[in-house]
Amino acid sequence: MTTIKKHTLKTSLPTSEKVAVYLRSAAKPISSSSKLHEQELMQHAYNLGWTDDTLLLFTDDGRPGTTAINERPGLQALVDRIKHDEVKAVIVKSEYTLFRNAVMAEANTFIHLCQEHNVIVITPEVIYDFTSIAQVHLFCFVLEQTARERVAISARMNKAKRRTTSQHHL
Repeated sequence: MTTIKKHTLKTSLPTSEKVAVYLRSAAKPISSSSKLHEQELMQHAYNLGWTDDTLLLFTDDGRPGTTAINERPGLQALVDRIKHDEVKAVIVKSEYTLFRNAVMAEANTFIHLCQEHNVIVITPEVIYDFTSIAQVHLFCFVLEQTARERVAISARMNKAKRRTTSQHHL
């Protein structure tokens, strides 16, 4: 078992247990950037102490992060493995790889499942242990902040499109 100390919190990584690497891409077929993310996450798992025989890969290509868990075969399979205590850690590129909307019901269901089965979630920046309420709040904050930023960006883009369209009609 590898121990990592981040921000004064000490988290033991269950490197002798199975780890799930979860990838999701809204694009289909698999893009070269998706393959690069897969390689980066696998390397991250190796760097943390997992080996080939403990790695499981789950993917959802062509599925946006706003899609429900039960409509993403890869995520649903991962959830099933968690429910059966077959996975003790999940590695993702970012929090919004799992959930990309401000509706927190799906995220809260996943968090609760991870709490029940002692599963940690790992991004390249943060190791989430959901038995800590502070880390639950951080995870939710990141999801909510990302959703707000996406709405703001979309609004700015739509405003720019309308401005461009109106200029063409002059």
